[in-house]
Amino acid sequence: MDNLIRCKRLMIVFEEGNRIELIPPMICGASAVCCEPEQVGGAVGSTESLAGALKAGGGGPVLEEKDFRVEFVEGRHWELSWFWKGGELPTRMIGTGLAEYPTQLSVEERDLYEKELQMWIHEGYVEEHDPEVHGEVKGILPFLPVVQAHKSTPVRPVIDFKLLNQHLVSVPGRCVKSCNDALKQWRKRGKQCVMLDIRKAYLQIRVAKHLRAYQCVKIQGKLYVVTRMAFGLSIVRKVLEAVVAHILLKGGLPEGSCEEYMDDLLVDKNKTDVESVNKVFEQYGLPLKPPVGVGEGAALGLETYKRGEGVFWRRAKAFPELPAEMTKRSIFSWAGSLTGHLPVCGYARVVAGYVKRLWVRKMGCSDFC
Repeated sequence: MDNLIRCKRLMIVFEEGNRIELIPPMICGASAVCCEPEQVGGAVGSTESLAGALKAGGGGPVLEEKDFRVEFVEGRHWELSWFWKGGELPTRMIGTGLAEYPTQLSVEERDLYEKELQMWIHEGYVEEHDPEVHGEVKGILPFLPVVQAHKSTPVRPVIDFKLLNQHLVSVPGRCVKSCNDALKQWRKRGKQCVMLDIRKAYLQIRVAKHLRAYQCVKIQGKLYVVTRMAFGLSIVRKVLEAVVAHILLKGGLPEGSCEEYMDDLLVDKNKTDVESVNKVFEQYGLPLKPPVGVGEGAALGLETYKRGEGVFWRRAKAFPELPAEMTKRSIFSWAGSLTGHLPVCGYARVVAGYVKRLWVRKMGCSDFC
């Protein structure tokens, strides 16, 4: 090892020749992503939350790990390339040609879903397939409409990447932030902070042109090529975290002024201003939504509100009702939603765990798993 950068409780990064490699956290005995740098062997560490491999090429920055490579192209946008298992391309068409899984939607939900798909076409997230431009179709993936009434997008088009993911190299669990850990850190902050959200974060990252033919979809009978990184691809979370961590590291923002979890940002106005953060992320091709003050909106799946001089956190969704169909999956889902990732649950967490244990003891797992 030429240079050794050790981050306490997190990972070790070492350099061999001109390549920077990442030793997974499990080797270091770490489970968290929040780390503090220290200087070892003359190399100075940084506050990167996701190291990966950063190469200084002739163009923009390149972030590379064992399962992906993402590059900032032409100073305008990020472009993703994934790696095939065994380095071999699939020999058969991926997918069954199904356009959309059968889903029961109300008239209003169907209308919202169709509008979202039209937005994808208008924004260039998908392009109508042209054999001369995109080449032969190598994969057709189905849509699944997902209803999320409490979200900014009430009905979200989700692509089923399961069959494509089977062919991709994926090293899960490394350097991924825990929502609970992020929530604990954010709750320590005061009212001087504001929350920012990256607009359509996954869809802002483009997929390399030679890979787009593997993620085609059908919309209203027409064949489209998905040009962006969509939710469901096995590596999307790691890619987004790597990109955001690099922006915070290299964007020139004051240290400790901005904390991130996925596409959510918490900005300390005592250390920097929102305009500076907006400018930095715009320069790196990730536009932000308007800021929301702490205590004035939702953050990390919880609702924040002010009471007197304090800021409080509470459940964002309505209290879950008992499922109509009693199966192990539905009971476990209901019990889990009682507590979720709430930081303080009191006796509810004990009760939720006890309900699940009672169900297993009474019914077993043979017909309910």
